[in-house]
Amino acid sequence: MSLAVMFVMALGRGQFLTADPEHAPIAIEWGDARHADVGDVSTSIDAVVPQRTQVMGEQERERRQSSSPAILITSTTTAASIAAQVTAASSTTTLASVTISRNGVLTNAQLNTIFSTVTSISGVVSINGVGNQITSLVAPRLVSVQGSVSIQSMGAITNIGMATLRSAGSLTLNNMGRLTAVQFSSLTSVAGALTAQSCNLLTGSAISAGFGSVVTVVGTLTLRSVSGRSDSMIDLPALSSAGGLYVYQIGSRGVSFPVLATLGAATFYNCGSMHILDFPSLVSFTGRLSITALSSLANLCGFPSLQPAGYTTSAIQFGHSNSNLNQMPAWMATKAGFTGTVVPCSSHPVVIITSLADFTTFASNATLVGASTLGSVVITWTGISNTQLVTLLGAKTTIDELIIDGATGVTSLAALTNLASVTTRLVLQDLPAITVVRLPALSTVGGALWLSTMGVCTSIVLDELDTVGGDLVLLNLNRVTSAVFSDLVSVGGALNLRSVSALSGAAFSTAFGSLASVQGTITLWHISRSGPAASTPVVFAALQSTGGLFVREIVSTSMSFPVLITAGRLYWYHNTRMRDLSFPSLRVVTNQIIIVAMTMLPSLCSFDSLQPSGYQSTRNIVFGHSNFNLRQMPLWMATSGSLAGTTECSPHADMIIATQTDYQIAVANSQLMGATRLAYVVITWPAITDAQLTILLQNKVAVDELAISSASTLTTIGPALANLVNVSTRIVLNSLPGLQSVTLAALVQVGASVTIENCRLLQSVSMPNVRFIGVDLVLSNNGALILTSFPLLTTVNGSMTLFGDFALPGTAISAGFPVLTTVRRLLQFRRLTTRSSDRRSSIILPSLEYTGGLTLSELGSVTAQFPRLATIAGRFSFYGCFVMTNVSLPSLRSLTGQLVVTAMPAMTSLCGLQGLDQSGYTSSRAVAFGHSTALILEMPAWMAASGGRSGTAECVSLSPTLSPTGSPTTSPTTSPTTDSPTASPTESPTVSPT
Repeated sequence: MSLAVMFVMALGRGQFLTADPEHAPIAIEWGDARHADVGDVSTSIDAVVPQRTQVMGEQERERRQSSSPAILITSTTTAASIAAQVTAASSTTTLASVTISRNGVLTNAQLNTIFSTVTSISGVVSINGVGNQITSLVAPRLVSVQGSVSIQSMGAITNIGMATLRSAGSLTLNNMGRLTAVQFSSLTSVAGALTAQSCNLLTGSAISAGFGSVVTVVGTLTLRSVSGRSDSMIDLPALSSAGGLYVYQIGSRGVSFPVLATLGAATFYNCGSMHILDFPSLVSFTGRLSITALSSLANLCGFPSLQPAGYTTSAIQFGHSNSNLNQMPAWMATKAGFTGTVVPCSSHPVVIITSLADFTTFASNATLVGASTLGSVVITWTGISNTQLVTLLGAKTTIDELIIDGATGVTSLAALTNLASVTTRLVLQDLPAITVVRLPALSTVGGALWLSTMGVCTSIVLDELDTVGGDLVLLNLNRVTSAVFSDLVSVGGALNLRSVSALSGAAFSTAFGSLASVQGTITLWHISRSGPAASTPVVFAALQSTGGLFVREIVSTSMSFPVLITAGRLYWYHNTRMRDLSFPSLRVVTNQIIIVAMTMLPSLCSFDSLQPSGYQSTRNIVFGHSNFNLRQMPLWMATSGSLAGTTECSPHADMIIATQTDYQIAVANSQLMGATRLAYVVITWPAITDAQLTILLQNKVAVDELAISSASTLTTIGPALANLVNVSTRIVLNSLPGLQSVTLAALVQVGASVTIENCRLLQSVSMPNVRFIGVDLVLSNNGALILTSFPLLTTVNGSMTLFGDFALPGTAISAGFPVLTTVRRLLQFRRLTTRSSDRRSSIILPSLEYTGGLTLSELGSVTAQFPRLATIAGRFSFYGCFVMTNVSLPSLRSLTGQLVVTAMPAMTSLCGLQGLDQSGYTSSRAVAFGHSTALILEMPAWMAASGGRSGTAECVSLSPTLSPTGSPTTSPTTSPTTDSPTASPTESPTVSPT
């Protein structure tokens, strides 16, 4: 029998005698002696240690525990008891156990005193939920803990130091949000699990330094919710065996286990920044490998020593969102059931640079420095310089995979001047000092190309690049104003541009002018949002096929795909300035069409080549909210999307004038000039004159849409549109700084909206024959406006907004809408009459009977009167009208939304609303009185009760009102229900646009 076995028998099963001369002999308890590392002992302990030896060992452990104090501090432990236990612990080298839970009295000094002399603990260490007074835990002499070590829920602790601890039954660090440093530099063996969880400030480098000596973890090594986004690598250089590995939601760029030879199951989940799995020595994998949501991981080539025979489980699991993973050994792809194109792992050298030491090692290898080809190159060292990057990569023409992530000091990519090909993936990310990305020789990227988070970058030039095999992603590049991908014809994955806000539509169109095919979805999200050219059109001049299109929150006014034939899902969301979608060649859509919040889009008539048979989706078209002006489209599209009130597309010609050349071409077109009906009339030429506009439009009787904007020299449009009778969709007059009058003398009906805004010299708007507006009427920010004339208008089928027309007097509003009876949605008067010559004149709508809501805000008028208004099917609010003394709605009987009164300092009474009783107020919200309403002391009693107002007086009699003609009258003598008919939404005119 060997001497080592005799030592084991003497100490009992599961204990091992250390020969370290610096420490007294200690006992280490193993959860299962079959996994114990007993030095020279190669024979199973179970085979050579009799059962009585185990009994002897347990008796010895019990004897030692009985002679060692146990620390127990809970929420009910008194200060005196704590002091006594601290004193006892400080005078011994062994403890039976330490249990401290939810105690706010124990001080940081007392906690550290407990561990100041202790070298071994035969039981457990459990410290949980101790108060924020504990900021550090140091056990300077602790060598062994036979039971588990569990330190949890310490909200203020920043440092845990057990630098002499060599072994533990298990070790758990959990839920410590401020923990930044751990010292377990002597820890070599954990008999159970090793867990670091929910310690978000514990970085990869801190974990690597803290557990750098761990050789064996018998249970599972768990790293969960540690390290922040794009954090440094986690490297455990000594770990040779682990019962399992669970890596969940960590921000490290990778994990490295250079000597790990034996591993149970391994799970990697939701680690979006992880580029690297490095297991170069792994030969035995006894559990299942599972990889899910590792969106940055491109390869599994970090397992070079693992062969199929060493992977003893039948399958490998690939979950969702491993979008870049395509390079791996063939046997791994087979076990995973991988259906994509597998890129074999390369035999070229792999280079990982995470520190100066890594760089020094590489730079000293002349063969690597001079080689033109490398395998995977991953550079995450933040301190690398331009010169050092040239040393690494200056001679390279081909690299299997290249990742440069977080190199904060790099200001130039001159090191990549000779790079012609990247076999798999190229990632340039988080490079805050780069101003220009220029790769003059790069022609092919076999996998994904990812350019992300370069805060000062203004230009991207990849003018030789013709193929990207995977995704092409431009992300968080908000200062980029120009991009050149002039030779790029094919993207094998998705094309994703997000938060590239300074790249205008025109610049984007130029950048991808040769692109013919995108296999995945084209995503444009937050591009073309700033700068003078932001609203310019987005054009894919050569694109013939794409797997889909998702466009969100860009400010371009139009999108054009002139040769696109086949597409997957088409989805537009909240592009509020877009007025035109052009797909003249589109024949096949294999997925759904979704259009949401495209407030200015009037038509889908440019889909005229797409027939019902070509729409191959099993789902109907979706028209979401806020497509206020969308009224014209092929009938089958309206039917599929269940959209009522639309008209079939027009066969008539468009007139689009953006330049002098456009004007000259139009004038020379005798057919266009002779036509009395047109489809779209869109004029944005800044220099067009009144006379030129008249030449273009003087004989037009009907148009589908009329939009004139940014024409700075126009002063009037009356002569040009003197014969216009019908507009099927909308009229938009926007940003015409010289316009002084708008007169559409012959116009009778508008199918959608009338919007006149930002015309600072405009004084009058007259549409004397218009009876019906299909959607909204908006007169906004026309600061000189003093006259409105809509003498026959009875119905606005959407909202009616007069906003920011400061000079408009109340009399002009009253005279301008004498027969208006219905506003289907919100009626809003805001910032009016404040600068008019008759600034205090009353606002009167003598015929209004129904509105979907009413807002009176920041008005200069003294009173607002709506003598026939019986129903407000929504909210009624008035606020900020500082001189207004009275609001009169004597016929009001129904208010379905909340009544809100705020900042009305001159108002003393709400008796103008006394026709509304509590039964007619059907809002679920109480009446609300905001600030500056203290003088309102007279109101209906129910209103005061609802609004929580005390000290008010009940109204005595009805206030004087106006007759429909505007003359004063006394209280009505007939029932309001018969004298003032209430127009419900279904009773108002339903004239369809023709």
